[in-house]
Amino acid sequence: AALEAVVSNYKKAGIPLDTMWSDIDYLSSYEDFTIDQTNYSGLGKFVTFLHGQGQHYIPIIDAGIASIPGGDYQIYNDGIKDGVFLSDYTGKAPFVGRVWPGDAVFIDWSHPKAHTFWQQGI
Repeated sequence: AALEAVVSNYKKAGIPLDTMWSDIDYLSSYEDFTIDQTNYSGLGKFVTFLHGQGQHYIPIIDAGIASIPGGDYQIYNDGIKDGVFLSDYTGKAPFVGRVWPGDAVFIDWSHPKAHTFWQQGI
C-alpha cells in the first residue's frame, strides 16, 4: 500500500514518475529472489499497474546471498550444489561475509554457471 500511495501522491502533485524503485525491504528476511508476503503481497499487481501506466519498476537486488546451510532457502542450496559462490582460502568452502541478511555468500562471476544461476533466480 505504501508504494501505491507514493505513486498516487506523485500523480496528485503533478510530478512525473517514470520508474518506481524499491530498496531491499521488499525481500523476505533480506533473502534475494524472495518477496515479503506480509508487507508486499500485492507487488505483482502493483508492477502490472505501473506497466499499464507506461511506468517501470526496479527492485534492488543485494549481491549477498543469505548463507543458510541445511535450510530451505533454495537459491542458496542451488548455488552450493552448482559451486557458483566464491570460495574461502581453502577452496573447499564458500567464503562467508556479512551483509543485510546476516551471513552471506557471494557469486563468483567467473564461474561458467554463474550467469545462468542468477538468471534462474530472477
